[in-house]
Amino acid sequence: LLKAMSQVIKKFPQIELILVGDGPDKQFFFDLIKKLGIVSNVKFTGNVTKNKILQFYSNSTIVVVPSIYPDNFPTVCIEAMSVGRPLIGTRMGGIQELIDDGETGYLVSPKNEYTIADTIIKLLSNKSLLNRFSSNSIKKSTKYSLEEHIKKIEKLYKKYGKEI
Repeated sequence: LLKAMSQVIKKFPQIELILVGDGPDKQFFFDLIKKLGIVSNVKFTGNVTKNKILQFYSNSTIVVVPSIYPDNFPTVCIEAMSVGRPLIGTRMGGIQELIDDGETGYLVSPKNEYTIADTIIKLLSNKSLLNRFSSNSIKKSTKYSLEEHIKKIEKLYKKYGKEI
């Protein structure tokens, strides 16, 4: 994502990438940002509370999930969709199950900075596409709400409850 941002900045010089969270590779990322010359466009938040994370989603235009390792159920996707954020995610693990390619966002190959950059630029350049993905994301996120989960469990109990 950082390498992709160096390309996106050429088209959108005022863009800001906000990296939420923390981890043991932070210094590596700081060094890479300096090497790429994108220090003024990238901000690190460190660890933040759940409420603060939702604020970051709400204030963003796009959420990028550039995972290189599979995650069975990446909640970041659902959280971002719940506030109508289009997603760009890699074809890894559960990400590809949650993002409807071309409907709620785009799926890209892992470790492909050029595709990530092109996809970010494509979305930022097309307001109607952003709006459509945003609307679709909100609709899709309702499938994962607590209420829907409870309905599914109740349905299972009604169907198999006597057998349990």
